[in-house]
Amino acid sequence: MSCWCHNSIENSYSAEFPTAGGRCCRIIVSEDEFANEEFERGKGEFLPLKEGRFYHYEISGGGKLAGVSSFCGGKGGKAGRLAPGTAVGYGRLWLEGHTDPSEALDVEVVSDVIGYKDDYNKLLTQLTGYVADLQMQCTSDVQYLVGADEEKTPENLIQQYFFLVGIVNDNSLEQALRRIVESPYLRLRTMETELDIRHATRFSAAMLRQIASGSRRVESPPGLRDRIPTLPERLRGVVREETADVPENRFVKHVLVTFRGGLQNFKEDIREGKLKAKADKLYSIELDVEAGLERLDRWLSNDFFRGIGPLTSMPSSSVVLQRREGYRDILRKWLQSQAASTMKWPAGGNVYRENQKDVATLYEYWCFFRLLDIIKDLFGIEPEEISGKIVDVGQDGLSLKICEGKQLDALEGRYVSGHTSHRYRRLTIEYQYNRRFTQASGKSSWTMMMIPDYTISFRPQGMSVTDAERLDLISYVHFDAKYKAKDIVDTMESSVEEGATEEETTEEKKSAKDVKRVDILKMHAYRDAIPRTAGAYVLYPGTKDRTYRYGDEILPGLGAFPLYPKDDNSDEEPIRQFLASVAEYLCDRITRWENFTYQKNLVYAGTHEEWGKYRAAVARRFKFTESITDVEHDGRINLTDRDRLASIPPERFLSVNLGEGPKGGPYSRDKQAHWLQVNNKFVKSVGQRLDCVPDDLLMITAMWMPPFNMMVKRYLGKQTRAELELSGKPLPFPGDEFHVWEISLHNFAHVATYLARHTEDLT
Repeated sequence: MSCWCHNSIENSYSAEFPTAGGRCCRIIVSEDEFANEEFERGKGEFLPLKEGRFYHYEISGGGKLAGVSSFCGGKGGKAGRLAPGTAVGYGRLWLEGHTDPSEALDVEVVSDVIGYKDDYNKLLTQLTGYVADLQMQCTSDVQYLVGADEEKTPENLIQQYFFLVGIVNDNSLEQALRRIVESPYLRLRTMETELDIRHATRFSAAMLRQIASGSRRVESPPGLRDRIPTLPERLRGVVREETADVPENRFVKHVLVTFRGGLQNFKEDIREGKLKAKADKLYSIELDVEAGLERLDRWLSNDFFRGIGPLTSMPSSSVVLQRREGYRDILRKWLQSQAASTMKWPAGGNVYRENQKDVATLYEYWCFFRLLDIIKDLFGIEPEEISGKIVDVGQDGLSLKICEGKQLDALEGRYVSGHTSHRYRRLTIEYQYNRRFTQASGKSSWTMMMIPDYTISFRPQGMSVTDAERLDLISYVHFDAKYKAKDIVDTMESSVEEGATEEETTEEKKSAKDVKRVDILKMHAYRDAIPRTAGAYVLYPGTKDRTYRYGDEILPGLGAFPLYPKDDNSDEEPIRQFLASVAEYLCDRITRWENFTYQKNLVYAGTHEEWGKYRAAVARRFKFTESITDVEHDGRINLTDRDRLASIPPERFLSVNLGEGPKGGPYSRDKQAHWLQVNNKFVKSVGQRLDCVPDDLLMITAMWMPPFNMMVKRYLGKQTRAELELSGKPLPFPGDEFHVWEISLHNFAHVATYLARHTEDLT
């Protein structure tokens, strides 16, 4: 066995190929960044490469590197480069003409984007959990056979191992088993047995007949001899007792036995060379297997499971397994393991090849399900629709339809605003994977085909996609999974705040920034090339979120959101809040985005050569009617876009002068600005002129040096001075009755800084 040697001064690794012919070939691999910490934790067997890097190699001694070697870029040879890409895990380097595994050198590619040992396993476990849920929905009325598994290929074995070890060594399995043992499901069972007549308490008709005719009789007690001289010594009867030996508990034991058998078989497969690697090359995997076996043996030796019999078949419709705490967790984990071994994964050998895993592809699939979890909760997508469009049920079993680069059917949901005002519409939402935007499909792309990873579309409820696109009443929000964009938000912030130039960075940093720059530019491409796109955002395995808005409203925008494999899913909260805000925003008929899409539709209708065709399209947009419930008058209003536009005057942006009194007085500019900052509300006296409908007001510009804006969230109606002063603070605006708007302050930083220096005077 040949080991790698690390030259810390030159930061290079070298090793000798152990050839059978006695020829000595030495390889030297050099580059700036290796995963040296992984090399120090091991025994020197693996060359520790990092994903996404390029490594230069040279061979001396007459041999040439074979082109079939793992990670080998080009055709091999005496010199060249190793290109791991995003396939993390184990691989091998071979010399030309050599195929014996003992004559190869081992390589391990480590991920530096997510935690290589822990977080990657969480990603796999969560991904399998999503697939298991789909499997449960597709097979809820099916009887599962629990016989032996069929023979697996090396790729299946590797795939099964990564999921199975993650399940067994997960603390949630320990917690579920503890709940079952402490509070097991018991059932009364009836048993026929013989009892001593002296212990009998309740006599059935059959037992009375035995008293009269039973054999092996003894003399009756003195008090009964006058009536019956003798009695049978024993009686056959029926007793009821609680037992834990029921199908549900047998299933739990079967799961433990199956898991143990799977790990034991995998351990034997390693030692027998079925995985095309020696056992000593997979020592870290064997440690995980041993830990799992030890945990399973400890539970199987528990007194509770010793009295449980074997299982032959299990109905998946068992209420106990599906709903009872502990049991449902075990069922879920068993389905996870089944999904890992029986579900046909879409990427096949591209995701799993020998010991390597394409993390970027897996991350893309994982992000799809994480987004789906958020969207189905926000917009009410039905589970039946999800399983029907994602899982294909055929003669060969279950297979996932989701596949890299392949368009998936749209999943449809609904959204209803919490506001009852007529200005808010209801929405139909569609979530789609790899939607194709082309010139042919209704000019949904101006130039070449665009395929965002995930597209969420919003359109008025009751309107078809075709009509909504033609009338610019549909809005798209795109997301792209970028596994390698670990520090993309830091790159955005440093580019804006520091203004770093390429000359100030090293070649490697420039390369990393170029990658992230391309990711950001791709979002711009989606935003500009796909008409009706309101926003495009990166999903990446990081910790920060950053969004850029074109104006003061939430759309249009660009940015990035973190999605990272965490146990508590806390990373999804920024995306959840963002999508909820987008839906609420697009429900509003009088936003800048709504006005922009209408005006754009009108402008292009008036300037296009086919004037008649596009004029008719605009007319149809005017005539499109939505029924709005009027809560106050208990009826329904038919509101068209013409009605909406007619109710919005050009002066939707109000300009006000703060401070109508002397400095330091009750109505001074400082006190009015401070009141706005504390209460996030703006008031205007009912007696003063207002050139618009209060409910249609969008923005208020306050005259300061320089001015600042107040974006209107909603109109709160009229309130008196006494109502506004319930908190005890005097209202620094003149008047007795006021219009009140809820606002969010923009460009207010200079005012806030000034007010901070005068807080005591203002309060």
